[in-house]
Amino acid sequence: MKLHDLLTVETRNATDTTATLVFHDQSVEQIESVTGILRGPRCRFSKTLPSTFSFEGKELLVTEPCYWSPRLPFLYEIELEVNLQDGTSLQFEHRLGINRWDIHHQNLRLEGKRTVLRGGSVSEFEADLARELELTVFTEGPSEDILRKASESGVPLVVDLRGQSSQASQLAMLTWYPAAVFAVFDGSTISKEYDGLKLAHAITADATQESVAYLADAILVELQPGERPPSWLSAINKPIMVRELADSITGEIRNKCDKLQAYLAPEFDCAGYFVG
Repeated sequence: MKLHDLLTVETRNATDTTATLVFHDQSVEQIESVTGILRGPRCRFSKTLPSTFSFEGKELLVTEPCYWSPRLPFLYEIELEVNLQDGTSLQFEHRLGINRWDIHHQNLRLEGKRTVLRGGSVSEFEADLARELELTVFTEGPSEDILRKASESGVPLVVDLRGQSSQASQLAMLTWYPAAVFAVFDGSTISKEYDGLKLAHAITADATQESVAYLADAILVELQPGERPPSWLSAINKPIMVRELADSITGEIRNKCDKLQAYLAPEFDCAGYFVG
């Protein structure tokens, strides 16, 4: 049994001085108790004094948190002991980031500052190169190895789970990796909220406002070259991301994202621009 089969993790009440980690039971009431130790943080690109927090229960208050960001991807090490109702005791070790992504009307914000994601699909995932180019990677059903490398290197991910099997399990897994900013669905498969993860509803240029899934935190519009999003999106109170579809990408991804942004302005001021 994997950790995400039992628990998901969510950051709540994130401020400059404190943040609360909430562990949500995914086990259908099999869990008797949870205890653990959180240590850190550590970052490949910076040093800070580590702290240790012991806790019992499904909430942990972290003081003076160092939040995960693409610039400084701080990660904490957590050791968990999960005791089940049948007397089984399970131990887990994992590295997690304290997440401060949030949504404010049409904007995506990171630590209170508006953020615009730019990137696209890549044929091979190279975390250090994506970090150097400041890319957000659009990926389908990434492995835990890719999620780990992206989280360690500070590479935001938009994860497309359309058509993937075991979507509920994959969603639960994504909550443990701070690089996963959005999970993408079509409207028919968004059936519940997943605490700790943001959902993006993928639509096409001919979609109607009535078709937008209520539970979606954001909307991803997928466009053929030359298409524009439907005009009603400019007034909707959710972040809008656009993705220009292409069989292959030649040239610099960031440059193509900038061209897409310029093409859609000033009618659309989006939270993300992707190509490929």
